[in-house]
Amino acid sequence: MSLQEQAVELREQGQRKNAEVRALAEENQRNISRFRDSMSKATEAKHKRDALNAQVKDLLIKRRQLVEMSRELDAKLKAKEEEFAKMPEEGRYSAPQLRRMIKAMEWKLQTEALSPRYEKELSQEIAKLEKELAKVEKREPLLRELRELRRQRHDLSLEFRALDKTLEMSRTESDQLHQGVLKSYQQADEAKAKISEYLAMIGEKSKEADEVFDKLRDTREELDREEKQRVKEREQKRKRDESEKQMTLDERARKIYGEFKSGKKISLEDLQVLQASGIEI
Repeated sequence: MSLQEQAVELREQGQRKNAEVRALAEENQRNISRFRDSMSKATEAKHKRDALNAQVKDLLIKRRQLVEMSRELDAKLKAKEEEFAKMPEEGRYSAPQLRRMIKAMEWKLQTEALSPRYEKELSQEIAKLEKELAKVEKREPLLRELRELRRQRHDLSLEFRALDKTLEMSRTESDQLHQGVLKSYQQADEAKAKISEYLAMIGEKSKEADEVFDKLRDTREELDREEKQRVKEREQKRKRDESEKQMTLDERARKIYGEFKSGKKISLEDLQVLQASGIEI
């Protein structure tokens, strides 16, 4: 294979190596994009997870407060129930019922014409109901307190359930986000490993390309040296040819000049040879 052919082959080989390097660099740029995208997703998920964890922390503090409130409320409720248990048992009628019954009887006394005997019996019944009402009314404030405490306890239970549901949802979402963070970090690590792998491949291919172009440069330098040698040889040959031609011209000129001096006529061509040789007639 000639040096020229070798140079052409080396140039094509170097171009192929550079094309491979460019292809690897483009693919590695995609690896870098995947790495950045994975890190961005990990950071975003981490921020959301941390915000949820802070929310869970606040909810746990509130839950502890609700537990404390619940204990205080249960203690109050227990004390009131014990106090209520010590009171006389409720009669046949509630306080509102007794009040309605007394009001109806009093209205009857005031508006109807009754016999003295029935009026007396009715008055006695009213007095009896009023005594019963007085006993029942002693229970009323405590009953109201008990109802209010039980209502508060019920509302607190509803708040507990709502809070626990929110806690569960927040913890579940936080766990999911944490798994997303781990997955994104894993993907980032894989992309980072690919980046390192491709950088090594790019370095290797670049080195191979440099070696090819070094050989190409050496080959071109050798071609230049050969070309300079050929030019030099052609110049030397030209000079030799001119020297040989000049010697022949001188010999012819001397012969013609000798003939001219002997009195022989010379032709126009002979005259041109004399003029070319530089001999003056």
